Amino acid sequence: MDIVKTRTKLLAGFNASILFGAALVLAAGAAPASAHTPEVDATCESVTLTLENYGHTPEAPTPNTVTVTIDGVEQENTAFGAGFAASYDFDDVAVGHEWAVVVDAADDTYDRSFDGTTEPCAPAVPADASATVTVEPPTCDIPARLVLGDVVNATWSTPTATTGPADYSVVATADEGHLFASGETTETFSGRLDGQLDSVEAGCATLPGTVPPMPEPVVTTDAVEAEDCTTDTITTTTTTVTTGHVFDEVSNTWVTAEPVTTVTSTDRAATQVECPTPAQTVASELPSTGADSSWLVAVAGLLVAAGVALMATRRIRRA
Repeated sequence: MDIVKTRTKLLAGFNASILFGAALVLAAGAAPASAHTPEVDATCESVTLTLENYGHTPEAPTPNTVTVTIDGVEQENTAFGAGFAASYDFDDVAVGHEWAVVVDAADDTYDRSFDGTTEPCAPAVPADASATVTVEPPTCDIPARLVLGDVVNATWSTPTATTGPADYSVVATADEGHLFASGETTETFSGRLDGQLDSVEAGCATLPGTVPPMPEPVVTTDAVEAEDCTTDTITTTTTTVTTGHVFDEVSNTWVTAEPVTTVTSTDRAATQVECPTPAQTVASELPSTGADSSWLVAVAGLLVAAGVALMATRRIRRA
């Protein structure tokens, strides 16, 4: 009976050993199929490769070789052991590039070749859009107000509120082909708009018996200049109207007083432009010079007449 039990135990152990050995064989056969699959990724900016779990031995630590070529120029030709990883950036991402990766494994079964042509990267979008908002604080008369600032390469949406008391939100959207400094195409502005001030602490109301500060008077001036070129004088008349305030004890407020008008005058010398100097009168006739020669003309006329008469007398005699 003990012999049968012993044989049964030996047979069970033998079978277990066979099953364990078969499992190891299956695992060993399945492992290389996934271990020697290289990963190559090509983008518009670079080519990246990852090689893992390649065979090597202490006697041959680097039996595998990888070659990388970009645009016909060899970038890498390296022997490696269990693995290799590297990335190769393109000098110019605005154009496409031809690339090739060749893996020569120690076991020829795992040789691999990859190649392709990348697409150019899209042009960089300039981050030149901007937008700002400001909130004008509330006063005793009006609530806080939202003010949309100027935008550059962007447009505003309609705010959810522009006066308080309310919460506001507004979105600025960058124009096509533009970005904000954050790298985003939109920027959202939000916050709280308070209502107008109405508390005594804010100075909007006065306690009984307390006189509020007097407002500043309103002053207007008007200056008029008058020219007197007889005396070469410019007179400036300035009219000043001052409207102050008087305190009304019934309403405990300052009310507008009657305007007060004052007039002042100042004189100054006129400039040559304002009062030109009269031009000198130019004589229309030149002054006569020398003696009167009209009698000479009369004598010359008589002599000519006498000469003509003498010539006529001679001709009559000859005839």
